[in-house]
Amino acid sequence: MMVKFNPSFINLEEYLKIEYPTSILDYKKLVVEYKNYNIPLFKFCYGKYKSTGKSFFIEEKTYMKTFEIVVKCVFELLIQYIQIGKSINTFLSFDKRLKQFCTWCFDNSFEIKTIKEASETYMAYSIYLKGSLRQGKSLRHCMDLQKCVRQLLTIIHDDKHMIIANSASLISLHGEGIPQRRTKPSSLESNAYHLEFYKSIFNQIIDLKKK
Repeated sequence: MMVKFNPSFINLEEYLKIEYPTSILDYKKLVVEYKNYNIPLFKFCYGKYKSTGKSFFIEEKTYMKTFEIVVKCVFELLIQYIQIGKSINTFLSFDKRLKQFCTWCFDNSFEIKTIKEASETYMAYSIYLKGSLRQGKSLRHCMDLQKCVRQLLTIIHDDKHMIIANSASLISLHGEGIPQRRTKPSSLESNAYHLEFYKSIFNQIIDLKKK
């Protein structure tokens, strides 16, 4: 059941004027005020969330404590975006894609606490996105979702050895060779696809465990 949520607001422009800004922020309640925007970053900690105007609602039982690190990372990325002059709309697009990923993690019981968990989650999410192409999802959309998640998980785990990035092949305009579909595949095509889909999951998990 959705309940009204009482967040902690922080004015980002005032925060950036502080000589030594505190790193002690309540990430599980954080909403950033920036110009005319209220950006609820706490939502990454919840599998189920919605907003209505200036009111926010969550399902308490969908709280994911380990995803507070996502809020912290996104908050720091927002500051970087502002400092290098990127459009706030660019950040909001990133923010929207990332929320889709966090909801998917909750729905499918995936974690990102360790680099091993993050690698397995990124691999499974990439397979999910590749499967979405078969359902007619935009290639560009799936590419952006994968890129967003890869960037975030790599930053969180300071993955200099690219363990996370190498756990799944990139979705690209040329690399995957999966055409964008707008018509429903035949039952024969569907069965063949699902066979390849599960073979891919099995092979990638085996390869990951060998590393």
